[in-house]
Amino acid sequence: MQLTSYNKKKIRRRTPGGASIVAYKYKRHSAHKCGICKKELHGKPSGRNAYVSNLSKSQRTVERPFGGMLCSKCSRNIISLKAKLKHGIIAKAETPISLKRYLQ
Repeated sequence: MQLTSYNKKKIRRRTPGGASIVAYKYKRHSAHKCGICKKELHGKPSGRNAYVSNLSKSQRTVERPFGGMLCSKCSRNIISLKAKLKHGIIAKAETPISLKRYLQ
């Protein structure tokens, strides 16, 4: 991966000899966030694609429904809503619009 303007950070340093140099570093990657509540997801590594692709599959994602997309709390809410819809406890029109994409 090349150091292009969108993924690099310019750092000015002074060497022990007194010279002023410019160093380039990769920007830090932000953590993955839940699709509903926007909290940080646990168990999902953040980093460059080269780093993440070298991890094993069990280290890359969380092994549960909606793992890697939603946090555990939101996953539980979606699963309970699906069960309520299936058994007719609530109507499809009563579900929040923001959650409809997870209830299909």
